[in-house]
Order: sequence, then C-alpha cells, then structure tokens
Amino acid sequence: MDDAEPSQQDAGRDGVALEEDTFDTVTKLQDELALLCENLFVGIGSLQRDAPPRSLQGEDVVAVQGQPAPGDVDASAAALGKNVSQSLAAVKACIDALPDDVTSRPGTRDDDGELERLMRENDALDGEMAQAIESAQNAIDKLGRMHGTIVEAILKDSSPS
Repeated sequence: MDDAEPSQQDAGRDGVALEEDTFDTVTKLQDELALLCENLFVGIGSLQRDAPPRSLQGEDVVAVQGQPAPGDVDASAAALGKNVSQSLAAVKACIDALPDDVTSRPGTRDDDGELERLMRENDALDGEMAQAIESAQNAIDKLGRMHGTIVEAILKDSSPS
C-alpha cells in the first residue's frame, strides 16, 4: 500500500476522531455556558446584596435593624464584568473550535434523506389518522341517533294509551 494514500480504515478513524473532538468541544461549550450563567447569577446577586437601598417611587427608605451595611458595589460590578468577559471569551473559543460544516461528516446527508422520508411518512399517517377519527366520530353519531330512535320507539310502545 502506498503511504501517500490513506486507507479507508484511516479515513474512517479520522471521521470518528473528528466526531469525538466535536462532541468534546460541545461538552466543553456546555460547561463554559454553565459557568457563564453561574457568574451572572452570582454577580447579579452580589450587586443586589451590596447595593444600598433606594426609593423607586420617592418613598422614604427605612433602615431595617440587623440589615448588613451596603457593600462595595463598584468592586462587585468590576468582578462581575471581569468574570463575564472571561466566560464569554471561553465560550467564543469553544464556538470557534467547532467544525465549520457539520453536515460534511460521513452519513449526515443520508440521515437528512431518511429524516425527510420519515417526515413524509408521518404526514401521510397523520392524514390517515384524521380520516379514521372522522369516520369513528360519524359512526358514534349514527349509533347515537339509532339508539335514540330505538328508545323512542320502545317508550312509545310501552306507554299507556
């Protein structure tokens, strides 16, 4: 075998490695997004905790006994900004590490064709189901009318004249 031409087996391994790398990158992206959400949650909570009480409608602000003194809002805001910026940079790096064209993986186009076929089959079955439901409803209505006619006849026959 010539070293210049990769074998089918090597090409398959490369595809699997690319897919595994993509999965690892997506997992890393999920982790980074979770960290970004955590940073926002904790940072905004710190800002709410540290901010001094303010009036929204012009009412008097009453100090509550035992309430901690306001913290350093500027320091909390700076920490939040730093953490969010770092998280956003990590998220961007993960997104940039993803393959440009995921549909170029082997088998994806076949999967799309199979998906389209299944969707058409689902639509056809949906139409059949709607017809079966309508037919069943018509049969139920007919049985109801027949029952009413029979009951009416029985009551008419059994009533004293």
